[in-house]
Amino acid sequence: MLLCDLDLNSILTYLPLWSMSKTKDNTGKKWLRPHFIGAVLSVSAVLFLLGILAMMVWQSQEVVRNLKEQMLIIVEINDGFSNDEIASLKGTIESGGYAKQGSVDFISKEAGKELLKEDFGDDFTDNLMMNPLYDIITFHPISMMVDQDSLSSISSRLASNPMVSDVYYQEELAAGISENWSKIAGFGLVFCLLLVLISIFLIGYSVRQSLNTDRFTIKSMQLVGATPSFIARPYVLGNGIGGICSAFIAGMGLFILRTWLVTIVPGLKETLSLTGMLILIVGLAFVGWLIMWLTSSYMVRRYLKAPMEDLYS
Repeated sequence: MLLCDLDLNSILTYLPLWSMSKTKDNTGKKWLRPHFIGAVLSVSAVLFLLGILAMMVWQSQEVVRNLKEQMLIIVEINDGFSNDEIASLKGTIESGGYAKQGSVDFISKEAGKELLKEDFGDDFTDNLMMNPLYDIITFHPISMMVDQDSLSSISSRLASNPMVSDVYYQEELAAGISENWSKIAGFGLVFCLLLVLISIFLIGYSVRQSLNTDRFTIKSMQLVGATPSFIARPYVLGNGIGGICSAFIAGMGLFILRTWLVTIVPGLKETLSLTGMLILIVGLAFVGWLIMWLTSSYMVRRYLKAPMEDLYS
């Protein structure tokens, strides 16, 4: 059948089929388009940086936890109490829910004097007419209790006991740890948002280039009644798969980085566990898919609403 023999109804009948077949071919070819490959690699770099940031925050959180649990709280005990009463006070601290397990220790005033001899020599203690030290109980708090309000509450609770003379801890250290951790978390949040914005820009550019390449086919499909969801499906699906591919590439890079770091610092093997890394990569895959899916959906629907004149601009 020659083209001149076709009436208008025949042309309208065959045009949707031709358009859909061309769209299918273009959708397959778009995987090899430089801007699509560039977007996948760019998003991989963004997800890789996000993964490094997550590892840093993860590791810094472990460091902060260890620092908090290294804080020492000293409880001075008044004179005149028996060993059984002191043992009862020690048991109260151990069962109070704020002391790190196994960290509660009793140091008598005689043991404290011997420690002074080791630090300052015999002459220092020989000049003392009497032992000015107190019997003390020391312990390390659990990390979740190392903040100003919790430490003040622990100190007040212990000081209310008639056996206790005073309670000491490093207030400036507690405030400094909390403040620095807040700064780290704030910086991490801002950096994450910046990386997400960069990835959205890159994905939007890639989708826009794909749509511009197929713009005449897309408009032809619109003219014959193709729904926006039908037209958008290959672009949204393709970019969603691209997001997962980006996360896979980023995950491989993070595993290589983790392996290298563990060989240099063996202690990181426990904190940066393989299970944790797997959870991180799955999370990155979800983030990559979500960002590419949402961005491509928005860009395609916005493009389809553009007037016909924009095709030639």
